Amino acid sequence: MRTLDTVREILAERPGLRWTVEGQTLYVEPPREHGSSVCFTDCGEEYILGLDGSHEHGQDMEEALGCFKYGLGARCRQRVTLRGKSDYPRTLEHRAEHGWDEVSRADLILAPFRRKKRVEYRRNHPPPACS
Repeated sequence: MRTLDTVREILAERPGLRWTVEGQTLYVEPPREHGSSVCFTDCGEEYILGLDGSHEHGQDMEEALGCFKYGLGARCRQRVTLRGKSDYPRTLEHRAEHGWDEVSRADLILAPFRRKKRVEYRRNHPPPACS
């Protein structure tokens, strides 16, 4: 079975998501305000997973599909520091029992550090309701 067919099956379990395919890349639009776009590219010998501007390369299909699901799920978010229109650093965070743990971070070498800083959290799955 082609990998993008498997990705389509994953998306069929999540009605309401808007997505498109261009060549060997499937793009999923952010499903909610302050969400992240997610993309999956099948390059034949490797897979590329994208979450907004960040991306990872891998060679294991099952791992790549798991990362794709993770990017759409409730245990994943991005902490984005904005300075003007620049949105770096981006920090991928994982929801653990005690809070959010940093998974990875992407920085710019030169960022407009003199501009006012604000932090935004981007999640594709709504946070759980408070009880």
